[in-house]
Amino acid sequence: LRSLSLLLLISNFVSYTLDSVPLARYCQRVWAPNFADTWSARDVARYFAYTLPTFLFGLVMSVLVPNLFVLLAFTTALTVPMVTQIYPAVLFLRLFSGAREGVLADKGKGPLRMSGLERVGAAAVLAVGCSSFVICLVAAVAKASSAELRGPSHIGCGSWTIFSSP
Repeated sequence: LRSLSLLLLISNFVSYTLDSVPLARYCQRVWAPNFADTWSARDVARYFAYTLPTFLFGLVMSVLVPNLFVLLAFTTALTVPMVTQIYPAVLFLRLFSGAREGVLADKGKGPLRMSGLERVGAAAVLAVGCSSFVICLVAAVAKASSAELRGPSHIGCGSWTIFSSP
């Protein structure tokens, strides 16, 4: 179990260093627009401070969440419906609605508009996305709170088993 925890710590550190750069840059621009962006010890410490909340969140989640599959369930619930259904539908509805005159225009023919069927389709995708989000989130919470729903966790196979729980 200690080796698994060590691997989780290493993976969180790698994730922190690779995945939080865009978020850190955004926070840096908002919180410190005059950031010098040099390799001085002071600037490196400031950059570390901007990225530390993301790392701490990942570390706390990896320690507090009962197993890797529950963490995956939360990650799925919080990302997949948003990226694949909700955001595209909202973007489509927003760009092609009459509220944004002239945003998308067809060379002198005026703003592009959605047909009624397209509007119904985008609304249906949005509704399915919201439903998927709620269902996935409820499933993730249920997995986290009930060992019966989690089931056994097994990483590896046969004599190459790395981790196994009942």
